[in-house]
Amino acid sequence: MSLKLNRDRQEFLGRFKLDNKALQRGDIKSGRAKMIGAQNKETGERVVIKQWRRDSVVSKDTLKEIWRQEIRQLHRLAGCPGAREFMVEQSDSGEDAEGFYLVLSPNQRLPIEALLTRITEFHWLRHPRLPANRQRLWDNLRRVATGLDILHTQGLLHRNLDTWAIFSAGDDIADFQLSGFEWSVRLTGVAARKHTLLRKFAEEDSAVYSFLEDWRAYGRVAAQLLGVEHKTFLTGKRNADEIDAAPYLIPAERDLLLLLLRCDTLSRIDGPFVCEKIDSILQSLRTMAGNRLATLHFTCNVAPSSRLAQAVYDAAERSLDITDIDAMLEFIRLDIASEPLLIEVSYGQSRESRFLLAGRSLTYVLNPYRPQNRGESTWALAYCENTAQRPSPREILGQQNISYSELELIPLSQVTKRFAALQGRTLHWDQQIVPKESQNSNDPAIRQYRGLLLLQLLETLVSAADIFPIVVVGSQKTNDGIKICVQSRSDESRETLSIKLNLKSPAIRMAEIFNDEQVSLDGYWKISDVGVLGGTDDETARWRFVETNEENGKQQVFFEGPGPLENSEQLFLRKSDYVGNESLLRRRIKALRSLKDHSELLEMLADPRRRIRKTHDAIIEDISFQRLDASKQNALREMWAVLPLFLVQGPPGVGKTRLVTELVDRTLRSDPSTRILLSAQSHHAVDHLLDEVKKLFLDVDPADQPLMVRSRPKENGASEDVYDVRPQARLVIDRLISSKTFSTAPGNIKGALNTLRETYHQAQNEHKGKRTRDRSLEALLLRSANVVFSSTNSGDIERLIDERAQFDWTIVEEAAKATGVELIPPLLLSHRRLMIGDHEQLPPYGEERIKKLLEHPEKVREALEIGRSLISRQLRDIDMEELSNEPGEIDELQTVCGEAASALTLFETLVKGELVNPGGGKIRIPIGRQLTFQHRMHPAIARLVSAAFYDDKLLTDPACELRFEVDESPVRFAHKSVMPDSPIIFINMPFGQATKNSANGEKKPNYHNPTEVDAVIEIMSQLRANTAGAKKPTIAVLSPYRQQVRRLENQIRRNSSTRLSHLVDFDFEGNSETPVGTVDSFQGSEADVVILSLVRNNHHGGLRALGFLSDPRRMNVLLSRAKWKLIIVGSLDFLQRRLSTETISKSDRQYFLKKIFETLRILESEKDQNSISLATVIRSDNILSGKL
Repeated sequence: MSLKLNRDRQEFLGRFKLDNKALQRGDIKSGRAKMIGAQNKETGERVVIKQWRRDSVVSKDTLKEIWRQEIRQLHRLAGCPGAREFMVEQSDSGEDAEGFYLVLSPNQRLPIEALLTRITEFHWLRHPRLPANRQRLWDNLRRVATGLDILHTQGLLHRNLDTWAIFSAGDDIADFQLSGFEWSVRLTGVAARKHTLLRKFAEEDSAVYSFLEDWRAYGRVAAQLLGVEHKTFLTGKRNADEIDAAPYLIPAERDLLLLLLRCDTLSRIDGPFVCEKIDSILQSLRTMAGNRLATLHFTCNVAPSSRLAQAVYDAAERSLDITDIDAMLEFIRLDIASEPLLIEVSYGQSRESRFLLAGRSLTYVLNPYRPQNRGESTWALAYCENTAQRPSPREILGQQNISYSELELIPLSQVTKRFAALQGRTLHWDQQIVPKESQNSNDPAIRQYRGLLLLQLLETLVSAADIFPIVVVGSQKTNDGIKICVQSRSDESRETLSIKLNLKSPAIRMAEIFNDEQVSLDGYWKISDVGVLGGTDDETARWRFVETNEENGKQQVFFEGPGPLENSEQLFLRKSDYVGNESLLRRRIKALRSLKDHSELLEMLADPRRRIRKTHDAIIEDISFQRLDASKQNALREMWAVLPLFLVQGPPGVGKTRLVTELVDRTLRSDPSTRILLSAQSHHAVDHLLDEVKKLFLDVDPADQPLMVRSRPKENGASEDVYDVRPQARLVIDRLISSKTFSTAPGNIKGALNTLRETYHQAQNEHKGKRTRDRSLEALLLRSANVVFSSTNSGDIERLIDERAQFDWTIVEEAAKATGVELIPPLLLSHRRLMIGDHEQLPPYGEERIKKLLEHPEKVREALEIGRSLISRQLRDIDMEELSNEPGEIDELQTVCGEAASALTLFETLVKGELVNPGGGKIRIPIGRQLTFQHRMHPAIARLVSAAFYDDKLLTDPACELRFEVDESPVRFAHKSVMPDSPIIFINMPFGQATKNSANGEKKPNYHNPTEVDAVIEIMSQLRANTAGAKKPTIAVLSPYRQQVRRLENQIRRNSSTRLSHLVDFDFEGNSETPVGTVDSFQGSEADVVILSLVRNNHHGGLRALGFLSDPRRMNVLLSRAKWKLIIVGSLDFLQRRLSTETISKSDRQYFLKKIFETLRILESEKDQNSISLATVIRSDNILSGKL
């Protein structure tokens, strides 16, 4: 392997054809790299190579550390929105015997300093005295300011900003990009302590570096390009040849230059401020460069017989004299005085474009004016003789707000006299609208974005459909307020929307909610006359659900509340927490808006291999590494060596969290200043990550522990955890006040900190009403913490995105359970992303229904059209509005629906692309891996799961096999004559088809199976804990049907003090009252013994008869939770007869059932070292009668 590495090093520069002359010589003392132009021999791309030579006076280790630091910073910055646009992109890096290299891809750009030696004397950069040229220059300098602001936002200093650090092609289009920030300093003391070699090297430089110094250097560059000698300009001295150092600069330019060059510490100087000043300069320069009279001129034909006059007459409600030309023109002036809008639309069969000027009341059709003395028409003057309807968004090609002060309406009678004077001195109407950004439907990134938009829009429509139209049919006063009775009422638009979204009608869904035995009696509901999602309403009373009743076949629902009740027949019912749901929708829309500006992430999601980069970091294969199984070792090596994305498929029991904790531990040990975001779709998964990660630091002194913060929703009554933001803030304040720094601080600072500490400690038990100072400190903690734990949908994630925070790693657990839209927020926050999940287990909520809808683009189109009026504008982003209104061809809509379906299960889409098609035989950098060694289940259970769902690729780790051979099972049965010791036991219930109304079959509505309940209780009565006094064994009883879960819970409670009193010797998941749960609630959990109640047992045919049991992902979760014993209660005959009599292929949905039966038969025939069958099938009557 070392030979290959040496060969790679020697061949690095051989891949390029180097220019004969370097662009810039290296400086050994300052550490500046040599910069040379080159051409990639394979692709022909022009690049710039930066080289740090090994034979410099700097030590080899120090030089390598500088090189790696530069790579890390470039990678980190590449993950920032806008970085690709405003910074020169790094395309490669490497090392050889001569030195270390960074390869930049500036396209046709060169460093400005080099460019200035190559351009002619007539180039615009050489003539800054002309306003038009300075306009170009400030456009470019604005780009540099934006790039510098991105750098500063990440806590980095440039330190080397000059004309060598700015690249440009010198064309008329603004294209300046920032580079040259090698040795950029990350502002953290921890980093400085860690990188001691860098620190020693930096100590030789006595210069002061700061954000202000970067802006001062920016000012010097601006002055140089503007042709100003900055020292002379700053001191106010005059040259002998000039009255002023820069007489051609306008006041706004002079003010900004002085501000930058002085860099007063009391002045605000940052990216947004500088860009705002530049915008003001550009506005002034455009006015100077234009040298025109008014901006836009138009004339109108308002003769009494004209169609325009008739439209104005009607709009004025016939209050004007139609023969009064001046009055008609004055109406038009007043109509366009308030925010006139110029619109370009397409119309007619040929889809030609035309221009409209939209006023408050009328929309005026504009045509180019045709002078009488010539045949050519011109847009120098617009002519209007008619009006039109305001166009729909789908017809709009582009639009532009026009200032009324820039418009002049010329009476038609004066046009002939004034037209000649207007020629060449006014803008043309047809050049005012900047076309919409071209959306090439073949661009994968654009298709990806539109698919995500559609997905979010459909989710918003589903939320809108959950607002129920009701009518109040009765009310009465109570001691506490009012008791009201409501019924569902008909609402055509919501009925139709529900049909298009594959939902049940509002009345049925409302009835199901309140017929649910677990509907909260403590929850609150809102009743108002606002039925629009995101619409504002008054703070009307909250209503508490009391009971339901049926009257004349209609469900009546009773609520109690303090009142008052709104006086309207058109009322709507929604859950009281709808504000939280709407806030969540807004957060996702904001995240998508940020994604649109984040080209690096958008392109990566569309094609993960488009952005692959090597990190040049090798994993240290220490003792901790050796303890990992082989698949985890490979995954860790691969994810350590590549960015910006790595994907891990983690089947049940493989130790996904173990891999995460190993990565976190190694990352923090290699660089204590590292920042990591750990996220998951569910709070349960996030809490599990926190529980495991904090174990890494149990033996570490608190002062040396990384700062870890758990972001969680601030719910009333929720107990605080020590890692929550507020407790961590208290801890930080207490440590600060106990430090030496505090003892030497000024008195006013001490007083402020003491007050802040008192505020936090007094509010220790409060969960709302946060003060501004508290939020500021907590926001600071989130921005500076080493490890942040947060759900993908949290408000803190939104805040971090708004603040342009960046982490060194984003790690998303249970990624397969999140939709693509849910994954976007955490992915926006880092340039290096790890997603872990298993698409063979539970999918995102509602996935099947949304996918079925996306299979029918016409339904989607109709749903978008109907739902538009049910969603407020605040919940419709501009791009979403266009998506919902554009007609498009059906083929185009089908494409968007296909992208939305892929985005719905984004993790599955990405990981399948890597694992199913790993290069087609080509050797390529891996960015995905499946973990293959499980550590949870008894090997027999693992074989069943592996055969059914993982094509026999899921193996049991040898250490796990040994554990099950040597260790004693923590559970046993009271009577082995009734229940055997097999790790897999199938309790075979009679097939319900034998007698259609058999008591053994399932019952409806809300599927349940009473006979299976009895069998489960009997099994539990036989279970015993095997180790008295030791750790309690765990037990779980699972069913895919909630009604069965409730009946099991009731029976367990009923028998808890009699037949099941021994359950006190067992632990239940989450310290629940009973061990019963649904499949959805138990993913990610495990138990020593798991009992499954399958419920389904009927006379129907096909997959319809199986219900949830036909879903391999749910069955996978059910079968893979058990460690020692898996007990399945169901009908084998029913399941086997549901399979087609024809040959079942791997592509068939029920193929997994075939593999389950085949594997069960094999396991029945095999025995372990104690001669116990690995699987046993028992007739249910033997269990229920107490006999084997």
